[in-house]
Amino acid sequence: MRTLALVIACVAFAVPAAAQLATRYVGVERSGGKATPLTTVYAIDATRVALVFKGARSYRMLFLPAEGVMRFVDDTDRMVMDLPGGLVGGVEGMLSKALGDMPAEQREQIMGLVKDQKGAMPGIGSVSKPKVEFVWTKAQKKVMGYDCTQVEVLTNNKKTSEYWGSPAADFKLSPAESTTVKAMYAFLGSGGPMLREGGGAAAFQWDATVAGYPLITRCFSDTVITLELTLESFDRKRLDEALFKVPKGYKTE
Repeated sequence: MRTLALVIACVAFAVPAAAQLATRYVGVERSGGKATPLTTVYAIDATRVALVFKGARSYRMLFLPAEGVMRFVDDTDRMVMDLPGGLVGGVEGMLSKALGDMPAEQREQIMGLVKDQKGAMPGIGSVSKPKVEFVWTKAQKKVMGYDCTQVEVLTNNKKTSEYWGSPAADFKLSPAESTTVKAMYAFLGSGGPMLREGGGAAAFQWDATVAGYPLITRCFSDTVITLELTLESFDRKRLDEALFKVPKGYKTE
């Protein structure tokens, strides 16, 4: 993980400093036939990323490559958890702690399932890396005056999400910022930063290798839209440090 942090740091100093990008979205999330308002902030700079969700629950996902972790901050239950090896590595770490005093042979057998990325663990689910494909369509529309193209996201050959991406210069990431975003997706091993229950869809799953920043993002369960967010505003100001802070008194998992 030190290597990843070093690479990102080198890229950040090798290119001219660029203004950070913070995009803000409004929309709804749907569960059990009930729609709940949802707001999101997606904040990116050359060395870190913050995703902030405020809806039925409030939580943050903070990618901090310099620390070698993806940090989950639950602002509803006031809890924080670090995954030091990405999704799979983090599950492995949690299992190691949870298995505790289990006999060594049984412990190694269970840990082997995680290391080999096979099967599913009770209460955790499969940790195998899904196959994610981005299918660019010819459908276009304007969002806040910006031309966007629809991109369908297939997870294991099933449509689980989509986004409408704009190549406008206003949303262009610097090489260092792009490197950090790609590193986050690789770290998670899922193609996107927000895992959704029941289908593996992810909000803000987008093809960071191709120009087209997501101005609309949607998640699906079969044909039902379970989450929908549309850009409301954005700026290039210095990122708010409060996005990355964990208040005192939060329980560490």
